[in-house]
Amino acid sequence: MLSSNYYLFWRCIITIMTTYSTKTQAEIKQYPLGTFWRYFLYVSLTGLIGLFSWLGYYMLINKKSDISPYLIIAVMLLLICGCVYMLLLAYNEKLLVETDRFTYQAVYSSHTIYFTDVKGFKVNENYILIIPQTTAIKKITLSKYIARADELKQYLADNFTNLDMEEYEDQLTDILTDNSLGFTEEEREQKLKKAKLLANVINWPSYVICGLLIFYPKPYLLLMTLAVLWPLLAIAALKSNTLIRFDEEKNSPYPGITLGFIMPFAGFGVRLIRDLSLLSFDNIWLPTCGLFVILLLILLPGNRSLNFSSGKKTTASVLLMLFVFLYCLAASAAVNCLYDNATPTEYQVKVVNKNISRGKSTSYNLVLEKWGTQTEGEQEMVSSDKYNNTQIGDKVTVACRPGILGAPWYTVH
Repeated sequence: MLSSNYYLFWRCIITIMTTYSTKTQAEIKQYPLGTFWRYFLYVSLTGLIGLFSWLGYYMLINKKSDISPYLIIAVMLLLICGCVYMLLLAYNEKLLVETDRFTYQAVYSSHTIYFTDVKGFKVNENYILIIPQTTAIKKITLSKYIARADELKQYLADNFTNLDMEEYEDQLTDILTDNSLGFTEEEREQKLKKAKLLANVINWPSYVICGLLIFYPKPYLLLMTLAVLWPLLAIAALKSNTLIRFDEEKNSPYPGITLGFIMPFAGFGVRLIRDLSLLSFDNIWLPTCGLFVILLLILLPGNRSLNFSSGKKTTASVLLMLFVFLYCLAASAAVNCLYDNATPTEYQVKVVNKNISRGKSTSYNLVLEKWGTQTEGEQEMVSSDKYNNTQIGDKVTVACRPGILGAPWYTVH
């Protein structure tokens, strides 16, 4: 009888524990990093640790190295520790979704947001963000490469506010109730459609201009001139329509012309770097600063894209102003060189070395001896055909011109 009661007691204990364990597992959903990406990071980070270890050892035993051993050890240890941390993060990082809370686990820490403290969520190109009601609680930021990301997004959409959509709807309501845009909602809708059409007319051709300049720059002068002028056309569109913005927000009804400004600028910037070389920037700064001041005087009045009311908006505005300044610098350099029809002074310069640089793009370089007023030789980027047809010891023609803005420049033929 005692033995039977003892058996029933332990059977009840085991049943309760099993039931609790099953219930706990059912109530807690885990979202770690996706299997493929986790093992990809395991392999790649382990390889980097080995590479940094070997590189540090090689540099330490290399007697010709002028770098301090202590600096080598410090840098390599920092890189290795960073890789180890990323390995631990790939292994440990996960989101736990319980019945009343989110718990984010990292390497050495975790933090929790109760459902009652959640304001909503956002989804962008790289991350899923769970936003708390107050800044006193840290938000949760998850990589989009977590396991079952679509399931988590659906869960969030079913139970919490989509802040991206909420912001979009609020901004759209502001537009459709703005009496300065028209007397009726239909008029305001039409103005918004026209603004989007105008932004598309500015943005989409900018991709073509950029692509042609980088991959097939013919007719050269026409394309370069178009690329220099197109950002000014984008600014004109911005000033002609109050609904157009000079920034790009993913979830905003306001159309933007940022791409229409940046893409042509990127295209002719690449061509300037590849094709033309300035001997001096001294005479470029004055026209650059003058153009920059003029564009700021045009942009600042009534432009909601340049806003300094908060830290985030100030940072975005400063970046926009930086892009405008860089455009002014590149445009001044382009005008200085492209429309200079002066007869060049030519130098026959010896090639002392050549090399190919490979990265995101491949560049072909000839190292020239000093020429003209230069005190030392420099490395010059040339086309692949010119590189292949030129040997060390050959001479190339360097054509130097004064520049219409007074900044001397040259090309290598």
